[in-house]
Amino acid sequence: MSTAFEIPLDEGTEIDAPLLQRVGMLIVGASLLLGLIANILFYQNPFGINITIFSAALLLIAFGLLDSTERHIAWKHMAFGGLTILFSGFLAIYTNTDLILANLFLALATAFVAIRFATIREFLGGSWRYGILAFVQVAVAGWIEAPLVVLPLARRFVGNWQPGDIQRWQAVVRGLMITAPVVLVFGLLLGSADLVFARGFGDVLGWIVPDNVSSLVEQTIIIGIFSWFGLIAYRSMLFGPSRGAIDTAGQPAIIDVDAEPGRPLGMIESGMLLGSIVALFTIFCLIQFQYLFGGEDNISSQGYTFSQYARRGFFEIITVSLLTMTLILVLRAITRRDTPQTEKTFVTLCAAMIGLTGVLLIAAFRRLDLYIDEYGFTRLRVETQVFIIWLGILFTVLLTDLVRKQNLLRVAIIICGLGFILTLNLMNLDAFIARRNIARFERNGKIDINYLLNGLSLDAIPQVVVLLENDELDEYDSDYLRRSLGSELWQLRRDADDRQWFGYHVSYDRALAALEDHAGELEGYIEAPSDLYYSNPDAPSATPSYSR
Repeated sequence: MSTAFEIPLDEGTEIDAPLLQRVGMLIVGASLLLGLIANILFYQNPFGINITIFSAALLLIAFGLLDSTERHIAWKHMAFGGLTILFSGFLAIYTNTDLILANLFLALATAFVAIRFATIREFLGGSWRYGILAFVQVAVAGWIEAPLVVLPLARRFVGNWQPGDIQRWQAVVRGLMITAPVVLVFGLLLGSADLVFARGFGDVLGWIVPDNVSSLVEQTIIIGIFSWFGLIAYRSMLFGPSRGAIDTAGQPAIIDVDAEPGRPLGMIESGMLLGSIVALFTIFCLIQFQYLFGGEDNISSQGYTFSQYARRGFFEIITVSLLTMTLILVLRAITRRDTPQTEKTFVTLCAAMIGLTGVLLIAAFRRLDLYIDEYGFTRLRVETQVFIIWLGILFTVLLTDLVRKQNLLRVAIIICGLGFILTLNLMNLDAFIARRNIARFERNGKIDINYLLNGLSLDAIPQVVVLLENDELDEYDSDYLRRSLGSELWQLRRDADDRQWFGYHVSYDRALAALEDHAGELEGYIEAPSDLYYSNPDAPSATPSYSR
């Protein structure tokens, strides 16, 4: 079957039908292998290090396909595979739900780049348009196009086998039929002689031979889903649209603004818009300097406490900052700058906006810092502070782009997006939050014990157990802490007995080790989880009614 996106190998390369059919057969074989690997890794195993192993297998098989088909490899795109391994590795380290979602998204996104653009020389296809349309094609149509394109090629490849080829495959099948029962008998005999060997042989046999019909169905589904996933990935890599198939205009990546016609907006209109926003931002920044950075006395004179003044505004400021970047990019694309003077005016106004936006971001960070000091650390508050830092870096790159007329923003967006998530991973977000909230408790006596135990993941346990040795906790908090940690220890012990090495997870291991170190202090509390609830009317409130 032929589709609009079926572009065989490199653009302009002539290829004969038998070779095309061979490539299709290779994709089917590679996809089936990926499905079998996924079944071994994921069947009756929780997610953990198996995700990292699967990611490595996905990329190694892709590399093998490229090598066997003698395709050009764009190493700048294949390098994204390293990021896939990194972020999938984080999935086996942390249990913070925010980090799980972010790492999963980036693992999938970087794997998409590594595989889909593995043979394309231009970075991400050379234009935003190509990259976006390539993603849409794979996401929307790839799941159905892949089997409809690849399977007929593989079928025709098998149909064209010569008698000698058929005889070789018949010999392979006969060999498997003879080998399997013999290996099984020898394995059972050796297993009866050694208990360790018997357990290992039984595990291997369990992966190969389903226990019952239900197990057979489940494993078939796993193999089918991941094989389908492999068809989509490897088909897009070897039969995806060439750069010319989507972007036929052949526009260069960097365009001289003075030579490009058809911009609908003049400098007068853009100048009025930019100038008005600069004036608005200037007024807002002056207020920040007077009150937010000017000291508590200036705020109290207006009838507010410092915490009341700072408790809102940071999310609004971040939204304004993002809209500012969008506005600058849109105006740069649609504004006519016919002379050096208009170009200079435009850049000056945009630079002023970026400079003032930097002040806004500092104000947002300061507001959030005051808010955290009053009410404590949460995921959203810490994530927002880290995001502000990376957003500031992105605005710096945008300013460089405008002043020096470089085209760095696209790469900077990718780097800053990866850097934001990487920073949260390296911080170990939940452990950081727990550690800082405990330090805050030691400083001012305020703590939300319920948030530490229920709002955070297992990543925080090695920090939270320190509170077992703290005599400053009141009776309610201390009892709730011990009941919660005792139940967690009971659950982790049970999970450890059931977890195979494929399901190894760093966070589970750290949490269990930390709780085992304090098992003596939890004596009498280690029991199956029950309906624990938190109630301490005398505890100081750590979280205001204001939801953020």
